[in-house]
Amino acid sequence: MVRLTVVAGWHARIRRRSCRMSVDTSPRPRLLMVSRNPPTGVGTGSRIRAGFFLDTLLQRYDVHLLVISPEADSADLQSPLLARCASLTTDDMAWQSRERWREPGGDSGALDFLWHALRAPATNVPVLQHTEGEALVARLPYRDYDAVVAIRLSMASVAQQLLDWGLLRARRRVFDLDDIESRLLARERALDGRRTGFAVGVAKWIRQQRLERTEQRLTRTWDQVYVCSTADRDLMHARSRNSTVHCVPNTCPPTTAAPAGAATAGEILFVGSLRYPPNDDAVQFFCEQVWPHLCERLPFAPTLRIVGAGPSIRVKAFAHDPRIDVMGAVKSLDERYRAAALVIAPIRFGGGTRIKIIEALAAGRPVVATSVGAEGLGLRDGAEILLADAPEAFAAACAKVLTDAGVWQTLAQQGRAVYEARFAREIVAEDLLRTFSPLLDGAMS
Repeated sequence: MVRLTVVAGWHARIRRRSCRMSVDTSPRPRLLMVSRNPPTGVGTGSRIRAGFFLDTLLQRYDVHLLVISPEADSADLQSPLLARCASLTTDDMAWQSRERWREPGGDSGALDFLWHALRAPATNVPVLQHTEGEALVARLPYRDYDAVVAIRLSMASVAQQLLDWGLLRARRRVFDLDDIESRLLARERALDGRRTGFAVGVAKWIRQQRLERTEQRLTRTWDQVYVCSTADRDLMHARSRNSTVHCVPNTCPPTTAAPAGAATAGEILFVGSLRYPPNDDAVQFFCEQVWPHLCERLPFAPTLRIVGAGPSIRVKAFAHDPRIDVMGAVKSLDERYRAAALVIAPIRFGGGTRIKIIEALAAGRPVVATSVGAEGLGLRDGAEILLADAPEAFAAACAKVLTDAGVWQTLAQQGRAVYEARFAREIVAEDLLRTFSPLLDGAMS
C-alpha cells in the first residue's frame, strides 16, 4: 500500500488527481473514519472515546481519517495515534452553507430569534452544498470504502450527505452516538426553567425535536450504532425499533491505582472541560450550593481543585475563595488524581457517561456523584460510589468520605475492582471488535 498523508485546509491547493493515484495492495479492509476533532485519545471525553475507537480499529483495519474541524491543532494532528492511520485529511469546515446557532442578544427580538430557530438546521448538524461535498471528497485518497465510521451525530450527518449524493460509497455505515444530544437538550431546558425566557425555551424545544428526528433517522438507516451505556441503548431501541444498537462502555487509558498514602487530606477534585455546559453548571452548583454546607460539616478546611479547559467568568470568580483553585487545563491528570482524597461529579444534566468517574475508579479514588452524573455506569450506591442530588445531601456524602477512613477504603477498593472488571481498556476493546468485525465480515463475503 502506498501511504498518503494529506493535511489541508479548505482552501489548500491539492490536485484531485494526486488523491486518485493511490494504489491499495493491503489485504486488510479499508475504513473511513470521520471525526469532528482529532481523535488523539487524550483531553476531553469525546476525544478519549474517539481515540479508543481509532486505536482499536487500527488493530485489524486500514483506517483513513477525515477530521472536519475549524479548530484542529497542528500538534494534535501530529499525534502518534494519528500517524498510524493509512491517510489523514483535514477540513476547516468553512462551508458557505454552514449556519451557526445564534443566541439572542443585541437588537435580536423574540420573534426574530424564533424565526431563526425555525429556519436553522439542528444544532451540531452541518449542512453542505453539493459543490462543497465534491471538493471535500476530492481530497480523500479513495471514494470506495468497506465501511464508514462516523464519530458522533454531526459527522454521521456529514457522511450521510456525501453517501446520498454518491460522492462516497461504503458497504457498511457505522456511527458512535456517545452522547444522545436531544436528551441532553431536554434536560438543560428542564433545568433552565424560566431563567432563559420564553423565546429561548421554545427555540431549544425546536432544536431538541430536530435533533431527536435526526437521531432516529440515522439510527434506523445506518447498519450499526454504538452508545456508551445500556440505558442509552434501550432508549434508542425504543425510538427506532428496527435499529442495531450496541453498548460499548467508555474507558480510559491503562493506569495503576494510586496509593492511598499519596492523597492529600481534604483535597477534592473536579475534572472536565468547562466549555461543556453540563460541566460549567456542575461547578457552579457545587461551589454555590454544596460548598458552604460541606465547609460547615468538616473539622478541617478542605481544598477544591477545578481542572478543565475554558472556565467561564463565573467559574473563575470562585477562585476568590482561597480554598478553591481554578486550575484550568493541565498537562497530565495523574498527579491530580494521586493527590485527590475525593473526586466529585455533581452533574445535573447531560448525556452519555462520565469518563471522569471511570478515571477516578481506575486511580483508586472515591467518587461522590449525582444520579445523573453516575447514570449508565451501573455503580452501586454505598459500594462503589456515593450518590446524592440535593445540595445538603451531596455535602453530607462528601464529608462522609473525607472523615471516615473505612468508607474511603471501601469505595476506593471496590471502585478499582469494577474498573478492572468492566471498564479496563482491553475488555472494552474486545466488546467493540466482537460486534464490529462480524458486520464487516458480512459485507466482504
